[in-house]
Amino acid sequence: AVKSVVKYAEEDGAAVNPAYKKVVSKMDTNTAMRNLPVEVLREIRDAVIDRRAEVYRDAFMLSFYLIGINAADLLALKKSDVVNGRINYKRAKTGRHYSIKIEPEAQEIIDRYAAPAGDPRLLSFGVSTVASFGVVCSRWLNKVRPGLTWYYARYSWANYAIDLDVPKDIVSECLGHTGVYIRYTHDKIDKANRQVLDYFAGKK
Repeated sequence: AVKSVVKYAEEDGAAVNPAYKKVVSKMDTNTAMRNLPVEVLREIRDAVIDRRAEVYRDAFMLSFYLIGINAADLLALKKSDVVNGRINYKRAKTGRHYSIKIEPEAQEIIDRYAAPAGDPRLLSFGVSTVASFGVVCSRWLNKVRPGLTWYYARYSWANYAIDLDVPKDIVSECLGHTGVYIRYTHDKIDKANRQVLDYFAGKK
């Protein structure tokens, strides 16, 4: 986005025409719309809703608790991907490896939707393919809250982290945006996620 380029140029000490700072791109607007106020996300978590919608609301909340994991990767998780209380997986979109600590909030949902014995999948939400999950999930999330999509979980997590003064490079690492030459310890990523979840729980 133009505004991102301007920001980085200023940080590097370059002179920037003030007019560029007033540019608002379509991408900037759409990204902002995907950030839910924390009170709204709490309402979504606690809403008493149709059981059919509840499944997808819970999957959406699990994504938030797992730092915005996308639907395709969530459905692809296997029981063998859980090692020492962590979910280890390779993101389908980028091929990058992730390791996320399973916090209690996530574990509760994982236990509730655990795939039956003999099924290698970690989770079972009642659908067999990513495509069908995506279509049905979008429909029911929109019933939970008009306009709600899966991406709100990821964008909201990132915005809460920034609001909590988690360093931007750590947030980028949590989301998988950091360059290949930089890798942070699991401890820093785990700490950032716990900060966000505590904030969401009203502990800060």
